[in-house]
Amino acid sequence: MSDVPQTLALIILAQQYARQIVSQVNRRTTLLRTIPIVPDVGKNVAWAVKSSGAVTEYYADGADVDDYGSDGQASAVLDWALIRSTARVTGLARSSAAGSSSPEGNAALWGQNIADSIAELASKINLGCFSGNGSASPKEITGLDTAIGSSTATYATIVRSNTTYFDPYLVDPGSATSITLAQIRTDLAGIYTACGEHPDVAVCSPGVFNSVMGLFDSRTTYVKQLDQIETRRGKISFGSFSQAAEVEGVILLKDKDATAGQIYYLNTNHVSLVPQVSPKMLELGVVPGQVLTANDGFGPIPLLMTLEALAKTGDSDKYSVKCYLELKVDRPNSCGVRKNVAYS
Repeated sequence: MSDVPQTLALIILAQQYARQIVSQVNRRTTLLRTIPIVPDVGKNVAWAVKSSGAVTEYYADGADVDDYGSDGQASAVLDWALIRSTARVTGLARSSAAGSSSPEGNAALWGQNIADSIAELASKINLGCFSGNGSASPKEITGLDTAIGSSTATYATIVRSNTTYFDPYLVDPGSATSITLAQIRTDLAGIYTACGEHPDVAVCSPGVFNSVMGLFDSRTTYVKQLDQIETRRGKISFGSFSQAAEVEGVILLKDKDATAGQIYYLNTNHVSLVPQVSPKMLELGVVPGQVLTANDGFGPIPLLMTLEALAKTGDSDKYSVKCYLELKVDRPNSCGVRKNVAYS
């Protein structure tokens, strides 16, 4: 008789998976980990803006006053952006996952989905903080491309084509141009001239980050690689998920969501993410106006999200993770954007 071995292909075995489920999605959020997160309440995000109008003069001995003046005030208002992540899990899926030996990450399928939704929501918010269209319907976050990437776009109801005090520092050579240290120095000087303060952070895409790093070699002392930085929000550790370098006194960060070909110069004293405080968060001690830090018990990115179970229909459970928030640049001339930076 012929020898017929029983091979693996001829037997039925339960498929075993590794314990963990390995995510293949990049949901890292550099900007959200960097800028201050300052909760607020009310029907919108609003602040008072002051423009120059005060009068000073030299005068002759005994001369009467001819000119009077005072700084002007205007109202800046941003409506909340409403953003959510939802999912639905059938009863059979939850029951089958709970009884499966592997992967262990699916045993609590409901919790696994909620964690995924929170991460995706944070990633979406991070992207919106750069390119969000605040005038879209339904309303998106008003991103940096509008807040400091234009000197003509209306921002926070203030029409900048009629004003100059609300303008950011903006440079656009019109075509892709190689970045130089002289350009960075000029940008920093321009922002300092406009507002009297230097930006402390600059954010750009990975390609632009590499172009800036390409200006240096091992003998150059202008740049220093950093694992930890400090902003108005406090000390921030990046670990392996991002890179930071000190260039000309400014911390340069790379963010996958930054608009390609641009460097965003940010003053973290005047840029913040503002989530609306829910009644539950008020009960937990969140105070409007306080700067939430990475070690305040609300996680490294305290977006003050709310989890809601939605009405059950049929054999499935549904939920929504949501938050109301907006990006606020209360002093645009403290920030700026260099556009058309060449990168590879």
